[in-house]
Amino acid sequence: MKTIFKFHVIQLGCQSNEADSFGITSCLLSHGCSVTDSIEDSDVIIVMTCGFASKRYNNSIDCIKNVHKNMQSDAEIWIGGCIPAINKNLAKELPFDVALFFAPRDFEQKLETYMNFRLDFSKVVLNDKTIESFPVRIINGCSDN
Repeated sequence: MKTIFKFHVIQLGCQSNEADSFGITSCLLSHGCSVTDSIEDSDVIIVMTCGFASKRYNNSIDCIKNVHKNMQSDAEIWIGGCIPAINKNLAKELPFDVALFFAPRDFEQKLETYMNFRLDFSKVVLNDKTIESFPVRIINGCSDN
């Protein structure tokens, strides 16, 4: 995995996912990565899933499959949010490889381990500017994952 890359985030679900998406985006931007507007232009596509009910779970799985169908052949999919916490067999159920799975409470550690260097989640960056306010998680999703 390159340490500098272009990424795209698809955020599905609750405010907890939104806060995690913001934190991941901010951290990657502060380390020199760049965000893209499309799956096709991305080296990494991050899908923040929702598993609240079967309809949202299925929509998240459909989204992941659509990402795989439309991404560059050498791009990676990272799957976060509640589904990796709910379904421990997800990697076996998908007909393609996923580079990284992470749940709401472990995304910082999983990203650091995967990227093999220390990340700074305290610096908040948006549009090349450090900002003073941002979403924070006050709950761990609807199923406390």
